[in-house]
Amino acid sequence: MKFSSLSKAEKICIIGIGILFLVFILCIPLLLWKGEPRQNNKQEQLPTIEDDSDSLEDELDRYPDQIQLNEHMPDLLFYDETGMEVNLSSWKGKNILILFWASWCKYCKEEMENLQEYSELLMKYENVEIILLNKLDGEKETRENALEYLNDNKISIPTYFDENLTVYNKLGIKIVPTLIGINEEGVLKVCKPGLIGGSEDMAALIEYVMYGGSYQTEKFITEQLTSKEGGVHVNYLDSNKESPSGFDVLSESQGVMMEYAVLKNNRELFERYYQYVTDYMLISDSLVSWMVTEDGPAKVNALLDDLRIYRALNYANQLWGGYEEDLARWEKSIIRYNISNHKYVDYYDFKSKRKANRFTLCYADFEAMSMLKQANSKYSKAYDNAYQIVINGYINNEFPFYYSWYDYRKKKYMPDDLNMAETMYTLLHLARIGELKSETVDWLEKALDENGVKARYTISGEVVDEYEYESTAIYALIAMIGDTIGNQTLKTKAIARMEFIRVNNKNVTWNGAFSHLDGSDIYSFDQCIPLLMYATIEEVKK
Repeated sequence: MKFSSLSKAEKICIIGIGILFLVFILCIPLLLWKGEPRQNNKQEQLPTIEDDSDSLEDELDRYPDQIQLNEHMPDLLFYDETGMEVNLSSWKGKNILILFWASWCKYCKEEMENLQEYSELLMKYENVEIILLNKLDGEKETRENALEYLNDNKISIPTYFDENLTVYNKLGIKIVPTLIGINEEGVLKVCKPGLIGGSEDMAALIEYVMYGGSYQTEKFITEQLTSKEGGVHVNYLDSNKESPSGFDVLSESQGVMMEYAVLKNNRELFERYYQYVTDYMLISDSLVSWMVTEDGPAKVNALLDDLRIYRALNYANQLWGGYEEDLARWEKSIIRYNISNHKYVDYYDFKSKRKANRFTLCYADFEAMSMLKQANSKYSKAYDNAYQIVINGYINNEFPFYYSWYDYRKKKYMPDDLNMAETMYTLLHLARIGELKSETVDWLEKALDENGVKARYTISGEVVDEYEYESTAIYALIAMIGDTIGNQTLKTKAIARMEFIRVNNKNVTWNGAFSHLDGSDIYSFDQCIPLLMYATIEEVKK
């Protein structure tokens, strides 16, 4: 049949069908696209201060550059309404929220509309106070203008003045409004540039200041992400994706929660997660399945996870006692299944009865390996070999990281792309034994000042396509690295990036989680590692 022989109506019909088909084809990519995890983490409740952009880089551009989170604040000096000097130390022993503001700032005025709600909210908490600190430059803002605004709007919250922007500049504040929260010990816990978001958000920030960052995140993990049996689900929501996903449980998460419980000196919490390990994850002797699905435990272990659990058990035994037999079983099993020719191997497959022929560098938990060496001298040579593999796996000073893994059969490092969460674990292990290179720290500092650390890189230092997103776990690990080496700037910048997608809203069940605001995209690793970081910098300091 020829097109020219068709009637006019038939031609119009065919053309219309063709157009509809073309539109359908063009829309397929939009229908299928779901987005990369955490690639575009946005705080949708802001319009922010300078414009309507809400990207991570825009937010960080507004973040104070002279503060150090989780460190004691200097004794700042400002002035009351009568011009009398007031010191920050006057609030010693109290939790204090300081809101920097100016009467000319339209976003400050928007925030001021919530002050009555905030005042009523504070009555629910003991030993918490909020004050206003006016950005008094003497030109754009004057004391008279500020007081007139407060009087006109019947704002009675205590107000103080930062004359000549002394405090503003000392802390590196960049915008108003900016909220900082200092706990009763004088430690800076919270910094929030931009709009707070309302009373539910403020309530979450108050509890962060009072109880630390771990408080709400722990509640989310223990009450929402953990099963009644004590297993941490991979996802908050169930999933039909390939395992691990949904309600699967990883030995990685169980071990991290055991570490956390030890740092918090909470034996009940420790036993909850360890009990799941012993009830559901043990394969043979004392090695642990790396994953439990609805079909049961996988018949393969992961050395890193067994080392983590062993280390947590060791510290638990030092704190509370009673784990000697458990430790002895792990010491016997690791040397039997995860060492070959005096070399650590990644895993043992109990189904095929085969040891791995490789060693992943992030598995070199030198602290746990040192404990094993102290318990049994037969581990000494394996420790030395693991140390040499990691140290010799340094790529170069231009991209100052380490190869992902070493192939024992080929006797060489494999040039696979670097999963940066694994790489950060390698660096953390090195930092803990004093072997972290200054070139690596310099690279991390530069990345945090620029576009951040992405999820995956080639060994030449290029970001891998489709892995341009950032991970809360990566930044939590960098914060722990900074804390370990005493680099407070690195720690603060990493925490600032990590907390960009922390949910601070008492009105949702995922308050304290790291997620989009709707509670989607919640993964256990990105919750447990930040929680461990909080405990590391909060409890160890105590």
